[in-house]
Amino acid sequence: MANDRVERAGHAGAPAQISIVSPAADLARCRWLVLSPHLDDAALSCGGALALFAAMGDAPAVLTICAGQPVGPLTDFARFQHARWGDPADLVGARRDEDRRALALLGATPIWLDVPDCIYRGDRYTTEATLFGPVAPDEAALIAGIAAVVDALWRATARATIVAPLGIGRHVDHQLTRAAVERLVAAGRRVCWYEDFPYVARPGGETQQRALTATMAATWIAIGEYLDRKIEAIATYASQVPTLFGSTEGMTSAVRRFAYPLGARLPGERLWYPAE
Repeated sequence: MANDRVERAGHAGAPAQISIVSPAADLARCRWLVLSPHLDDAALSCGGALALFAAMGDAPAVLTICAGQPVGPLTDFARFQHARWGDPADLVGARRDEDRRALALLGATPIWLDVPDCIYRGDRYTTEATLFGPVAPDEAALIAGIAAVVDALWRATARATIVAPLGIGRHVDHQLTRAAVERLVAAGRRVCWYEDFPYVARPGGETQQRALTATMAATWIAIGEYLDRKIEAIATYASQVPTLFGSTEGMTSAVRRFAYPLGARLPGERLWYPAE
């Protein structure tokens, strides 16, 4: 389905398109369609489950929403983020390459949309406060467009379960993704939700998680041997690890700590489903 195009409203309200910019993917056997706001979130939050699903023959796919190239000149805030991430000549291309290699380790198919990261969407998100604030009101049409392309991809799967971020941490692109998926819940699609890591492990994360899952029930996915695979995959996102964790060692410690919540004997991840 490479280069499939789905109508959406543009960022300023004018008609535009969302395109799939990754190589063509055969989703006929896919039973898990995992939505990743950025080129790392799926591996960070449910990389162990992805590896387990792949080993079970469920052919998981990861759809990254904000995998598009910048459009227009970078803001000062975007340039600041690029500097933190190593400032390669083609940052998005480098991050796509990280994603390709990480998901190959997990046995998942990468799919990328051309929606730009929020730091590239004009002057809406140009500070840390706006990065973790409300989604800009004029992006409502973008949410509808994302919902449409996700639904089109879902129709090509084996009626996959859609796995989406709860939105813990309130990053605007995570909120954007959740809002799009809520439209699919209303349309009757089977959806479950993952805990946004590392935000859920930061101060206030657990409180947000409880509020967002108040009407849901958790399923514990024991990932066992796949914890090490998950850590190896996360380490592949070399542009992001220093910003998120300080170092590879810091990442490894944080991931292992979160995989063993209080009382757990085996490492795992939680997926949240609507309560019956």
